[in-house]
Amino acid sequence: MIYLKLHSKQWVILSIIQIILAGYFFSNIQTYLVYQTLPRDIFGNLGFNQFIIGTLFSDAFLLFILSLPFLDKNYNFKLLSFLLILLVAMSLSLNTSGNVNYNYLIYLIIIWLLFSSILLFIYLKFKIKSWFVHFILISILSVGWLKSPFHWTMFPLQQIPNETKALLLKITKPLEIKAFISNTHPFKQRLVDFIANYQDLNPLIKLNFISPHSAPAQIKAFSIEQEGELLLQYEGQLIRVEQITDYFFTKALQELLNLNKIKLTFLEGHGERSLQNNSPFDFSKINTLLQNKNIETLSQIFLPDVNRETLLIIAHPRQPLNLQENQEIIKYLENGGNLLWLIEPALENDGLSGLNQLAQYLGLKLLDGHLWDDRKTDNSTLIEINQFLTLENMQGLPVIFPEVATLQIEQTSFKIQPFLTTSSGISLKSFDNKKLQDHQEFFNMGFILERTINKQTQRIIIIGDGDFMSNAYIEKNNNAKLTLEIMNWLTESTDLIKVAAQKNYDMRLTLDFNLQMILTAFFLFVLPFIFIIIGYKTSKIEASK
Repeated sequence: MIYLKLHSKQWVILSIIQIILAGYFFSNIQTYLVYQTLPRDIFGNLGFNQFIIGTLFSDAFLLFILSLPFLDKNYNFKLLSFLLILLVAMSLSLNTSGNVNYNYLIYLIIIWLLFSSILLFIYLKFKIKSWFVHFILISILSVGWLKSPFHWTMFPLQQIPNETKALLLKITKPLEIKAFISNTHPFKQRLVDFIANYQDLNPLIKLNFISPHSAPAQIKAFSIEQEGELLLQYEGQLIRVEQITDYFFTKALQELLNLNKIKLTFLEGHGERSLQNNSPFDFSKINTLLQNKNIETLSQIFLPDVNRETLLIIAHPRQPLNLQENQEIIKYLENGGNLLWLIEPALENDGLSGLNQLAQYLGLKLLDGHLWDDRKTDNSTLIEINQFLTLENMQGLPVIFPEVATLQIEQTSFKIQPFLTTSSGISLKSFDNKKLQDHQEFFNMGFILERTINKQTQRIIIIGDGDFMSNAYIEKNNNAKLTLEIMNWLTESTDLIKVAAQKNYDMRLTLDFNLQMILTAFFLFVLPFIFIIIGYKTSKIEASK
């Protein structure tokens, strides 16, 4: 019978362990459900496998250590097996609302079994009887586990990409990292462990902590927006790291080492927006925005050379481009060039400023009229967006777009993704305020196009508005930040793109309330109650023998 598999005392201990583990387990779930809704995270790639499942295994190990004095030594390995089954069952329950990383789970099981078996071997070898020795040994083992790199509460199983490792080897002078985070912040230890992985590869990296409450002047001077951000200093240069991920850390290293000098080439000669003029329509404030950045801006009538760090920007030509100019731009794209194309709503003509062949090449269609927000009474042509595909650093940050065109993209050789999409309550109207299209769920006002060409990733962004980054609007809301993020994303080096591609797929946990209550009731109440009943019946069987 199953009752004979464990001693009655062990069934009771197992029920107590299960109650404690389930309490911690669902507490971590609640914390993560709140954590993943934050508009900007400190650890942008922290998946729930590490946050919840890793912590669960770590807590189970500590509870197993503490329960050893109460266990019959002949049944310890059996209890270990039962406990492992419970851990796996609780972990797999998250698969109902997310994607469990099975490689990570297998890794946890193997390491957990290895350490637990070593622990039991030591415990049985010494045949400890004294409670004082019990206490000393358990204290040593518990502290040793907490300080161990395998304590998964703090250890994120971080694998530094090869591209980042190559950059670390190029650091030949001290790299000072200032972390603006308080001692009581829950993610401080994660930050320490994150940087420790880089310090193992290059000892010239030094980490210092600054409490945000004690350094308001530095917070303001360095534009620190969120507790947990980093400031990297190398050879007199300063770079801010907003998220503690391999991608943002690698990006900062590239800027510090001046490995990717970005060149922004604004096409001119056709009445485009100017980098020199200070009128509200033009782009002169972009130069101020990019000051002290590793970015160079140019205005020229001819197209730039094609490389990863060069971007061609076409900003609303007011004089039509001819067929030859269209063909030259298409040739630039066929060679792998990156493009930012800013379009304005169509008036009398088709709104493409003579770039019809380019639009046909990209499968682009511009609808007549402009978007209209019927919920606004003062300026209905001002459209606000706060969700941005791909640009994770912009999520939840509102940006305003005046006089927006609606775009459509048909069949093309590129991978197409809507980049800017309106919310409900927006309609499409002509310039004499006649409604061209009734309310629909959403309108697309920006697209991302990507493809691999010449062994490089080519990126194109098309937006149905250029005013958002003009002198009149770039300093409003988060328009300047979006402008900078677009430039950076379009000119990312191949190494950075590879680092960005290494994303966790366990980022979202969509556990609805009813399912959460069912799982909580089962693991927190039903299972422990079943274990106690089995323990009671086992004790009767043992007493009758």
